[in-house]
Amino acid sequence: MTFTEPQIEALAPKESTYKAALKIVNGSKCQDRASSERALWGSIQGSGKKPYTTQVDIQELAYKCSCPSRQFPCKHALAILILHSREAAIPDEEPEWVSEWINKRRAKATPEKKEKKPLTEKELASRQKSKDKRAAERIISVNSGIDELEKWLHDQVRIGLLELPNRPKDDFEKLAARMVDAKASGLAGLVRALGEVDYGNMQSWQEEATELIAKMNLLIKSWKNRDNLNSEWQQTLKTLIGWSQSSKELKTNKTAKAIKDEWLVLGRELKQKEDILIQREWLWGCQSGESVLYLNFGTRFQKLESCLPLASVIEAEVAYFQSILPHRGIIRLQNSISNLLKHKPSMLKNISSMTSKHLENLRLNPWANQLCYLVENLRIIKKDGDWYLLDNTKYILKIRIESETVMKWFLYCGNQPVSAALVYKKNAVKILGIFSDTKYFSLC
Repeated sequence: MTFTEPQIEALAPKESTYKAALKIVNGSKCQDRASSERALWGSIQGSGKKPYTTQVDIQELAYKCSCPSRQFPCKHALAILILHSREAAIPDEEPEWVSEWINKRRAKATPEKKEKKPLTEKELASRQKSKDKRAAERIISVNSGIDELEKWLHDQVRIGLLELPNRPKDDFEKLAARMVDAKASGLAGLVRALGEVDYGNMQSWQEEATELIAKMNLLIKSWKNRDNLNSEWQQTLKTLIGWSQSSKELKTNKTAKAIKDEWLVLGRELKQKEDILIQREWLWGCQSGESVLYLNFGTRFQKLESCLPLASVIEAEVAYFQSILPHRGIIRLQNSISNLLKHKPSMLKNISSMTSKHLENLRLNPWANQLCYLVENLRIIKKDGDWYLLDNTKYILKIRIESETVMKWFLYCGNQPVSAALVYKKNAVKILGIFSDTKYFSLC
């Protein structure tokens, strides 16, 4: 597997790290560089006498370096990748320090099940009793928070929603904090979103605020009716309110929805929320036509997991968290990474087809967000200071787009009609990338 330099740059944790890697490459400080089907490795001379040993797993994309850097990947690993993209490393037998590292990683990914002493009936009953007690206590706590939120919403309607711009932002924060105390973090997020509406924008705030209030009210009513809903809906409501689903359990859950496919990495987004870094990556199944949102989280104490190379194709099995509209998932089994898109995935014909498909999904799950679509024959145009997508039926759709993305769009296609990967985010459309035959260019 050989990555392109733009893909390698996208892997860098910081722009300065990539620039430092280029200095290493241009300074010819790399020695004993070689490769195998699984890995790249080499020695890079630093400021000390002993060079750093650096290795990259190119099948599952992981890095290891003897340098003291806390960045991941470090500049030395990036330098190894850049050198390989410019001139392939000589194939060689893996040295022991490389093969041992990769073999340990493979073994860790598929650990042997240790036989455990079976629990007695009494122990099983005791565990279940404790689990049921904790679940009942959380339900009581959530119900208390929901009752408080419902009363607050009734007060807003009674006073008049036109008074929302006059409420201090601190009021929303206090209510959100009480939802967190009630173990309903999902409701807390909706309350915070209501407080963050741009009430100075007279053209949009009423629609945005009304939609958020409607979603909160629908979630409250649905939760109170949960006993009459199926298990998928009950889990969906729990997730929306604040129950988390375990990635660790999903890896071994044989009943979860899972798809083996070649997954195209469409785009990436990084967001800082207080002390938490949220990384979103959108993948598209080339055979199945399914999309998946892959989330990673990092803090100042815990590194963000390695991101996937943009526009690469991952041969893997993806498992989905349970939902009435499965969308978020994890990569459960990964076999390889390549730059080769064997064929162009199937596309929706125009914007109207996309909006119809999106409305179908919203009818299934009114809270659905971050959904991906591939659409043919698109151009971008500017009208009255705003950017729009234009299809071959002359239908237009307003989009959110940055000037850098506009420049990339024109650079790659000259604004000739192309197929594009799009994502709906809070009723707005964002461009992830464009296709040219069997080539994909990420614009993120």
